[in-house]
Amino acid sequence: MSKETTSDVLDSNYPLMVQLRENAPGTYSHSRAVASLLESVATVIDVPERPLIIAGYYHDIGKTVHPDMFSENQTDVDTDHYSTLPPWASLRFITAHVGDTAQILINDPNIPQEVVRWCTQHHGACVAKYFYRLAKKSDKNIKRDDW
Repeated sequence: MSKETTSDVLDSNYPLMVQLRENAPGTYSHSRAVASLLESVATVIDVPERPLIIAGYYHDIGKTVHPDMFSENQTDVDTDHYSTLPPWASLRFITAHVGDTAQILINDPNIPQEVVRWCTQHHGACVAKYFYRLAKKSDKNIKRDDW
């Protein structure tokens, strides 16, 4: 019996939804919670809820590229890259998921372009303080603007 696919991006059988659920189950759980929160927000502020729900589900789809680099998907403490990689390498894996998300979503004709834009901005331009502090411990010359 084959799985039935659909063009509805919120259907549990939609290929991106299956990819998220199967490859990054912790991220999927987080994304469900974000989608639920955004649905409530949309209702309260009286805006269309569907695009916000889609953004909630897919804002972290890029984490499926390297799911084990994110704590919510780790099942084995030996995969803790924070203690084994230099801070700049961990930072690269963590921040790359936003670009990976954009690449995945922009190639899907059923994802609204406004959702792609929102998802590329969900981390803003803030400093990754955790990794900056780790790096600063080993190199006092590191500048905050670099992180």
